[in-house]
Amino acid sequence: MNYLIDGHNLIARTPGLSLADPDDEAKLVRLLRRWTAADARRKVTVIFDGGLHAGEDRHLSGGGVKAVFAPNNSTADAVLIRRIEAIGNPPEFVVISSDREVATAATRRRIAVQPSETFAANMMNDRHFGDGDQTKAQRPDVPPMGADEMQERERAAAAELASKVDALSGTLAAAAAGDLTARVTVSGDDAIGRMGHARNREEKTMNRTIRLAMLTVSALAVSTCAALADYELNILHINDFHSRIESINKFD
Repeated sequence: MNYLIDGHNLIARTPGLSLADPDDEAKLVRLLRRWTAADARRKVTVIFDGGLHAGEDRHLSGGGVKAVFAPNNSTADAVLIRRIEAIGNPPEFVVISSDREVATAATRRRIAVQPSETFAANMMNDRHFGDGDQTKAQRPDVPPMGADEMQERERAAAAELASKVDALSGTLAAAAAGDLTARVTVSGDDAIGRMGHARNREEKTMNRTIRLAMLTVSALAVSTCAALADYELNILHINDFHSRIESINKFD
């Protein structure tokens, strides 16, 4: 069975993983490798939002898992939907995502969909010695919510969104004040959560760039000091040579 996975969507719903962790993709891939190792028939393609390099990441891929990053001008959802639309054998695929648009695209193609939280629970219980594909993916068939339940969910979502905005604003304010080490603690697969994740990735990349720049400056400083020392040594040799010539002229 081929599994097409919404990477960051799954990270946000997997116990022990966090979108605020700069190594969240690598940790998820390690879990997926252990899960696929339990059954050779499992083939996983996991799509993440834009990284340093778009396309397949050769360092993360392997062990039955292919890790792919979306281009910086696109999203993982967009890449997933394009791949879903291009699938030629729908019965052989399962899409793992709790995103409504992704699930709708898969259902339209009659591809089985499993919510990320369900897959995460199954994977965590099955990743050591799995039991094959005995647990079949179910198409979402959720009964309609009542008005009170819907209002409660909307209030909770609004409160969560306000909290995320406050946390992100605090981190951006710290960065504007010169603190480039401030990390975003916001998680989730919504727009704010992904902004926070992108900010952490940017901070990680910036730190690498700064360290490389400092190493380059240090190397230039060492080279300059060596050149200056060599120049001073040449001056001493020239002065010594002149002093010897003067002595000979006086003798003559």
